[in-house]
Amino acid sequence: TSDMRIRYMSPALPPLVILSVIGIRNIGQECKIAGKYRRAFGTVAVLVAVAAIGCNLSYAGKLFAVVDPVRYISGRIDRDSYIMHFRAEYPVIQYANRHLPENARVLCMMIGNRSYYLNRDFALSDLLFRQYSKGRNLPMLFSKMIANQGITHIIIGENTYKRWANSVLNARDRAALDAFFQKNTKVMYQKWGYLLLSVKALQSKGNRIS
Repeated sequence: TSDMRIRYMSPALPPLVILSVIGIRNIGQECKIAGKYRRAFGTVAVLVAVAAIGCNLSYAGKLFAVVDPVRYISGRIDRDSYIMHFRAEYPVIQYANRHLPENARVLCMMIGNRSYYLNRDFALSDLLFRQYSKGRNLPMLFSKMIANQGITHIIIGENTYKRWANSVLNARDRAALDAFFQKNTKVMYQKWGYLLLSVKALQSKGNRIS
Protein backbone atom coordinates (compact mmCIF):
# COMPACT_ATOMS: atom_id res chain seq x y z
CA THR A 1 0.00 0.00 0.00
CA SER A 2 3.04 2.32 -0.05
CA ASP A 3 5.85 3.05 -2.47
CA MET A 4 9.06 1.06 -2.13
CA ARG A 5 12.09 3.04 -1.00
CA ILE A 6 15.71 1.88 -1.09
CA ARG A 7 16.05 2.78 2.60
CA TYR A 8 13.47 0.11 3.39
CA MET A 9 15.61 -2.54 1.72
CA SER A 10 19.11 -1.29 2.57
CA PRO A 11 19.45 -3.32 5.84
CA ALA A 12 18.99 -6.52 3.78
CA LEU A 13 21.73 -5.69 1.24
CA PRO A 14 24.80 -6.91 3.24
CA PRO A 15 23.29 -10.35 3.98
CA LEU A 16 22.21 -10.66 0.33
CA VAL A 17 25.75 -9.87 -0.85
CA ILE A 18 27.16 -12.47 1.53
CA LEU A 19 24.65 -15.08 0.31
CA SER A 20 25.49 -14.26 -3.31
CA VAL A 21 29.23 -14.74 -2.69
CA ILE A 22 28.57 -18.02 -0.89
CA GLY A 23 26.43 -19.15 -3.81
CA ILE A 24 29.17 -18.35 -6.34
CA ARG A 25 31.69 -20.19 -4.15
CA ASN A 26 29.44 -23.24 -3.98
CA ILE A 27 29.07 -23.24 -7.76
CA GLY A 28 32.86 -23.12 -8.05
CA GLN A 29 33.21 -26.10 -5.74
CA GLU A 30 30.63 -28.02 -7.73
CA CYS A 31 32.61 -27.31 -10.89
CA LYS A 32 35.71 -28.89 -9.37
CA ILE A 33 33.93 -32.19 -8.73
CA ALA A 34 31.82 -32.17 -11.85
CA GLY A 35 34.23 -34.30 -13.83
CA LYS A 36 33.59 -34.10 -17.55
CA TYR A 37 30.89 -31.45 -17.00
CA ARG A 38 33.35 -29.11 -15.27
CA ARG A 39 33.69 -26.81 -18.27
CA ALA A 40 29.89 -26.58 -18.70
CA PHE A 41 29.37 -25.78 -15.02
CA GLY A 42 32.13 -23.16 -15.16
CA THR A 43 30.59 -21.55 -18.23
CA VAL A 44 27.17 -21.39 -16.56
CA ALA A 45 28.66 -19.83 -13.42
CA VAL A 46 30.43 -17.15 -15.47
CA LEU A 47 27.29 -16.41 -17.50
CA VAL A 48 25.19 -16.05 -14.34
CA ALA A 49 27.72 -13.64 -12.82
CA VAL A 50 27.97 -11.62 -16.03
CA ALA A 51 24.17 -11.44 -16.34
CA ALA A 52 23.83 -10.22 -12.74
CA ILE A 53 26.51 -7.58 -13.19
CA GLY A 54 25.02 -6.58 -16.55
CA CYS A 55 21.58 -5.98 -14.99
CA ASN A 56 23.14 -3.73 -12.34
CA LEU A 57 25.16 -1.80 -14.91
CA SER A 58 22.06 -1.33 -17.05
CA TYR A 59 20.09 -0.04 -14.07
CA ALA A 60 22.93 2.30 -13.06
CA GLY A 61 23.17 3.65 -16.61
CA LYS A 62 19.44 4.36 -16.83
CA LEU A 63 19.44 5.98 -13.39
CA PHE A 64 22.41 8.16 -14.33
CA ALA A 65 20.59 9.26 -17.48
CA VAL A 66 17.49 10.20 -15.45
CA VAL A 67 19.36 12.03 -12.67
CA ASP A 68 21.74 13.67 -15.17
CA PRO A 69 24.13 15.13 -12.55
CA VAL A 70 26.70 16.29 -15.13
CA ARG A 71 24.75 19.44 -16.02
CA TYR A 72 24.73 20.53 -12.38
CA ILE A 73 28.28 19.44 -11.53
CA SER A 74 29.66 21.13 -14.64
CA GLY A 75 27.85 24.36 -13.78
CA ARG A 76 25.64 24.46 -16.88
CA ILE A 77 22.59 24.90 -14.64
CA ASP A 78 22.29 26.23 -11.09
CA ARG A 79 21.00 24.39 -8.05
CA ASP A 80 17.49 25.82 -8.18
CA SER A 81 17.03 24.93 -11.86
CA TYR A 82 18.30 21.40 -11.23
CA ILE A 83 15.91 20.80 -8.32
CA MET A 84 13.03 22.39 -10.25
CA HIS A 85 13.54 19.83 -13.04
CA PHE A 86 12.60 17.02 -10.65
CA ARG A 87 10.34 18.69 -8.07
CA ALA A 88 7.40 20.54 -9.60
CA GLU A 89 6.42 22.01 -6.21
CA TYR A 90 9.83 23.68 -5.77
CA PRO A 91 8.88 27.10 -7.27
CA VAL A 92 6.00 27.40 -4.79
CA ILE A 93 8.30 26.43 -1.91
CA GLN A 94 10.84 29.01 -3.09
CA TYR A 95 8.13 31.67 -3.09
CA ALA A 96 7.08 30.66 0.43
CA ASN A 97 10.67 30.87 1.67
CA ARG A 98 11.03 34.37 0.25
CA HIS A 99 7.68 35.90 1.17
CA LEU A 100 6.22 34.20 4.25
CA PRO A 101 6.97 35.64 7.71
CA GLU A 102 9.35 33.73 9.96
CA ASN A 103 6.54 32.71 12.32
CA ALA A 104 4.41 31.20 9.54
CA ARG A 105 3.29 27.59 9.90
CA VAL A 106 2.60 25.80 6.63
CA LEU A 107 0.37 22.79 6.07
CA CYS A 108 1.80 20.65 3.23
CA MET A 109 -1.05 18.86 1.46
CA MET A 110 -0.83 16.36 -1.37
CA ILE A 111 2.82 17.05 -2.22
CA GLY A 112 4.12 13.61 -1.29
CA ASN A 113 5.40 14.78 2.13
CA ARG A 114 8.29 16.49 0.29
CA SER A 115 8.94 19.45 2.59
CA TYR A 116 12.72 19.29 3.00
CA TYR A 117 13.31 22.52 1.01
CA LEU A 118 10.79 24.52 3.04
CA ASN A 119 12.44 26.93 5.50
CA ARG A 120 9.34 27.56 7.59
CA ASP A 121 7.68 25.58 10.35
CA PHE A 122 5.37 23.05 8.74
CA ALA A 123 2.98 20.18 9.33
CA LEU A 124 2.61 17.14 7.08
CA SER A 125 -1.06 16.58 6.48
CA ASP A 126 -1.43 13.61 4.16
CA LEU A 127 -2.00 10.86 6.74
CA LEU A 128 -3.73 13.16 9.21
CA PHE A 129 -5.96 14.61 6.52
CA ARG A 130 -7.02 11.15 5.38
CA GLN A 131 -7.81 10.28 9.00
CA TYR A 132 -9.98 13.36 9.39
CA SER A 133 -11.71 12.72 6.08
CA LYS A 134 -13.14 9.45 7.38
CA GLY A 135 -15.32 11.34 9.85
CA ARG A 136 -18.49 13.33 9.46
CA ASN A 137 -18.74 17.05 8.85
CA LEU A 138 -15.41 17.12 7.05
CA PRO A 139 -15.08 20.93 6.74
CA MET A 140 -15.54 21.37 10.49
CA LEU A 141 -12.98 18.69 11.28
CA PHE A 142 -10.54 20.15 8.81
CA SER A 143 -11.07 23.63 10.28
CA LYS A 144 -10.41 22.24 13.73
CA MET A 145 -7.17 20.62 12.56
CA ILE A 146 -5.96 23.91 11.06
CA ALA A 147 -6.92 25.92 14.14
CA ASN A 148 -5.37 23.46 16.62
CA GLN A 149 -2.08 23.33 14.73
CA GLY A 150 -1.87 27.08 14.17
CA ILE A 151 -1.74 26.78 10.39
CA THR A 152 -1.30 30.13 8.61
CA HIS A 153 -0.62 28.89 5.06
CA ILE A 154 -1.17 25.80 2.92
CA ILE A 155 0.89 24.38 0.08
CA ILE A 156 -1.27 21.99 -1.92
CA GLY A 157 -0.88 19.89 -5.05
CA GLU A 158 -4.06 20.81 -6.87
CA ASN A 159 -4.21 17.89 -9.31
CA THR A 160 -3.39 15.29 -6.66
CA TYR A 161 -5.98 16.81 -4.34
CA LYS A 162 -8.67 16.69 -7.03
CA ARG A 163 -7.90 13.05 -7.86
CA TRP A 164 -8.01 12.17 -4.18
CA ALA A 165 -11.24 14.09 -3.52
CA ASN A 166 -12.98 12.57 -6.55
CA SER A 167 -12.01 9.04 -5.56
CA VAL A 168 -12.52 9.25 -1.77
CA LEU A 169 -15.13 11.89 -0.96
CA ASN A 170 -18.79 11.86 -1.79
CA ALA A 171 -20.28 14.80 -3.69
CA ARG A 172 -21.59 16.53 -0.56
CA ASP A 173 -18.28 16.44 1.33
CA ARG A 174 -16.38 17.41 -1.79
CA ALA A 175 -18.57 20.46 -2.32
CA ALA A 176 -18.39 21.40 1.36
CA LEU A 177 -14.60 21.17 1.42
CA ASP A 178 -14.32 23.22 -1.76
CA ALA A 179 -16.55 25.83 -0.14
CA PHE A 180 -14.28 25.86 2.92
CA PHE A 181 -11.24 26.60 0.75
CA GLN A 182 -13.07 29.35 -1.13
CA LYS A 183 -14.25 31.00 2.08
CA ASN A 184 -11.18 30.65 4.30
CA THR A 185 -8.17 30.68 1.96
CA LYS A 186 -6.67 32.98 -0.65
CA VAL A 187 -4.23 32.03 -3.41
CA MET A 188 -0.89 33.80 -2.94
CA TYR A 189 1.06 32.03 -5.68
CA GLN A 190 0.62 29.09 -8.04
CA LYS A 191 2.74 27.30 -10.61
CA TRP A 192 2.75 23.90 -12.31
CA GLY A 193 -0.32 22.67 -10.43
CA TYR A 194 0.86 23.65 -6.94
CA LEU A 195 -0.64 26.48 -4.90
CA LEU A 196 0.39 28.53 -1.88
CA LEU A 197 -2.69 29.58 0.10
CA SER A 198 -3.00 32.01 2.97
CA VAL A 199 -5.46 30.92 5.67
CA LYS A 200 -7.82 33.12 7.58
CA ALA A 201 -7.39 32.94 11.35
CA LEU A 202 -9.46 30.10 12.79
CA GLN A 203 -9.92 29.47 16.49
CA SER A 204 -11.13 26.25 18.04
CA LYS A 205 -13.19 26.19 21.22
CA GLY A 206 -13.68 22.62 22.31
CA ASN A 207 -15.62 20.99 19.51
CA ARG A 208 -16.82 24.28 18.05
CA ILE A 209 -15.17 26.37 15.37
CA SER A 210 -15.47 30.14 15.54
